[in-house]
Amino acid sequence: MPNENNHTKPELQVILTHALKSVLSGSPPPDPSDFPTESQLISMHQELGWQQLFFGRFVKSWRHLQEQHLHTVPHRKSHHKGTTWVTGITKILWTHVHNNWTLRNDARHGHDQETKEQKCIEQAQREIVAIYSTRTEVMPRDRACFYPSTDTHFTHETTSRQLRQWINTWQPLFLLSIKEARRTHTTQFPCYRFLPKATALPPTKHQHD
Repeated sequence: MPNENNHTKPELQVILTHALKSVLSGSPPPDPSDFPTESQLISMHQELGWQQLFFGRFVKSWRHLQEQHLHTVPHRKSHHKGTTWVTGITKILWTHVHNNWTLRNDARHGHDQETKEQKCIEQAQREIVAIYSTRTEVMPRDRACFYPSTDTHFTHETTSRQLRQWINTWQPLFLLSIKEARRTHTTQFPCYRFLPKATALPPTKHQHD
């Protein structure tokens, strides 16, 4: 973040660090009373929203205060200005955001073809397990579309393409089937549950002999 190379005003560095931490971790934002000279900057940016820093939106006071500070720096280079400082800080922020996004994306989706395939398989398997949890809610005629178990399913279909194709093919049908089952009050109970209970017959004469 800011360092001696860009001659950041120390107070601005502290404010910026606290502001970013408040957005990322929920810690308290900078308090205007702690920075008398920069209190207006803090109040204005508090109103704008500290998260706007990640979009490159800095209130003008950042540029003005940094410009004033640069005039006190001996032998500063001509390109060191308040405007270029804001631009430089924005690029640093965006670089950090992009790097973190890349790390999280690789962790979730994989960083090469093999790990990406494995991540896709795991995601598809999670979706299929969720679909199997509804198998007793579909119409009886549609239960034959399921494998006996998810383990059997994953043994027969091993690639992400196969798993995704099964999801795309059968999930819409199952959703319609569940709606039909609820509308018609179709249950999972076997038909013999609805038959009258058998009554015991009186013993025959042959049985007494």
